[in-house]
Amino acid sequence: MEFPSILIPFMTESMTESMTESVRAVCRNIIFMWVLFALTGCSFFLSTKEIILHLPQLPESYEVISSDSVALLVVDEEGRSYSAVCPQGSTVDIAVEQSRMFIVLARYGSEIPCAGAVLPWDGENEAELTFFKGYCGELLLDLQNADGSPYLVNYSRMLEQTVEVSQGNPGRLDRRRILSALMLGNLLSRDIVLLPEYVLPQETLPDGNWFPVEPLGQEVSNGEWGTFRQGRTLYFNGEYTLTVCCDSLGWSVYSVPACYYSTGYW
Repeated sequence: MEFPSILIPFMTESMTESMTESVRAVCRNIIFMWVLFALTGCSFFLSTKEIILHLPQLPESYEVISSDSVALLVVDEEGRSYSAVCPQGSTVDIAVEQSRMFIVLARYGSEIPCAGAVLPWDGENEAELTFFKGYCGELLLDLQNADGSPYLVNYSRMLEQTVEVSQGNPGRLDRRRILSALMLGNLLSRDIVLLPEYVLPQETLPDGNWFPVEPLGQEVSNGEWGTFRQGRTLYFNGEYTLTVCCDSLGWSVYSVPACYYSTGYW
């Protein structure tokens, strides 16, 4: 850019060249700032966002083992965590930093499995929490805590297989096998399988109807044939808790508050 001498007759040639270079430098700086804004401007103003979470409400029968308040935890791909305490059945807005993935878990009690969701697969900025999603979310969080990469997992497929194979209750699945496959980075459909199950003899349980601590489990009662998975399963009624343990050798059923104990071999 040259300045006609007729317009600035009082400037020497060296002064004109100096001003020309200054103008060019200013123009370069302006262009640089515009490019920088175009590339990173969104991150300046949109470094945070809100996600909307809809929490489930447990049935009234769970009042004896759950709290009215739910402990909500949100963990992003970078390991940043956000927490809140909110009522069951509520809708919550959480302000979070931008991230590719958010694992959401809601705990209703010490023994109750978490409800949950994983964003963006369960919703870009809004999600309804369920206990199936919570089961998968806890697996992904365990993977992340072991320095794995949950973002690379085909979450939608894992959730679909979990629902299909478990037939309504993810607690029936072999969690250890699923997590082991996730740790190896090679989760396949054949890794999502049921735990071994056993049928207890009639009259093994104490009297009364017993509700599963797992909200998706099945109610059981004395005098009926019951199918129980390998491992430990918890139940409750209005007064007592009940523990059923099964393995390939036999079973034990006990309720300390009710002073009840039964054991046997297959």
